[in-house]
Amino acid sequence: MAETHYLPEEAVHFLWDASHEPVLTIESGDTVVMHTRDVSDNQLTPTSTSASVPEINRERLYPLAGPIAMEGAAPGDALAIDILDLRTQGWGWSAIIPGLGLLADDFTDPYLRVFDLSAGDVTYLRDDIMIGREVAGATVDLDARLLSVEPEHGDGSAVRAQQINQDADGSRLAGAVR
Repeated sequence: MAETHYLPEEAVHFLWDASHEPVLTIESGDTVVMHTRDVSDNQLTPTSTSASVPEINRERLYPLAGPIAMEGAAPGDALAIDILDLRTQGWGWSAIIPGLGLLADDFTDPYLRVFDLSAGDVTYLRDDIMIGREVAGATVDLDARLLSVEPEHGDGSAVRAQQINQDADGSRLAGAVR
């Protein structure tokens, strides 16, 4: 009979690496409920300011939940993941983190903008500027051989991860077990 599992919130790591032991093992048809951390590993909050940005511990950026193992899965098997529900916590942020990113030399001062995401499909840049929002909710990896977050590996394999957003409810991700 299908079971519901709860991924422990402390079950994170900071490197795509196949040597991580699974924190959960599930069977076909099971449901996993998880509350993932934001890209700062929850170091920023709705009350954070630009002064908070230099305090970010960069070793804690990009926390990855899991891994989760599928009982009985073997190379060549098809694996499907159904996204049943994906929600935000009602807020999000964008930042300039000095020394990080493609334009690090051009933007050297820290900046943080916290957005209220509770108004549905829009958020406000200013009171008179409403913008549509695209919430990057999660990245799901279907390749257990990943060694880093680089797009190509020395063995010729490529990262096969799927970025999903808040409109993903009812979506199915599928791939082959390697």
